[in-house]
Amino acid sequence: ARSSSLEGSLKYKNIFGYGDIWDGSLAYGCDHSAEVGLGMYLPRFRGRPTPFTSRVYLSTQEWLKFSSYKERALGLSLGLIASKYHELVYTTAWRNLVDPSQMASTSIRRQLGHNLVSALKYTFKFDKRNSPLRPTRGYSFISTSQIGGLAPDSRTLRFLRQEVDLRYAVPLGFYRAALNFGVSGG
Repeated sequence: ARSSSLEGSLKYKNIFGYGDIWDGSLAYGCDHSAEVGLGMYLPRFRGRPTPFTSRVYLSTQEWLKFSSYKERALGLSLGLIASKYHELVYTTAWRNLVDPSQMASTSIRRQLGHNLVSALKYTFKFDKRNSPLRPTRGYSFISTSQIGGLAPDSRTLRFLRQEVDLRYAVPLGFYRAALNFGVSGG
């Protein structure tokens, strides 16, 4: 699959003097996908030992080429726990799926219309690379577990998702060159 996108963001730092970061972002994909988001990061919120993050977003995605449906979601994401190795995020979104081509699979047709996505996502990260952007040696491991359907509504989307990502960088010994290997699945 091919895709390209145009993305932009604007950040304001330390507006209230607490090390806070406020940001707005806009992304548009040439495959007719778009996302607008507003977020905040507070390093110390009411004496909590971990930073507090939140994000409000509106996204649209068009999957007509591969799966015959369009998706629109309006959501809120709250970062509950964040540390060096662990992250726990709660996301809730009101989602709408439509099938304009009337050719979607039966599993997609069962989800058409409005439904609520309420999910808790836990991420474990272990990164021993010398650089996360352009590593020349080391390895990293990321495991993400997500459980959906936490709201007591019959229209809540219920799911379990597990993803694993493993990266390894081998130095070649000249010009800071390296071979990077990666495998991920879920």
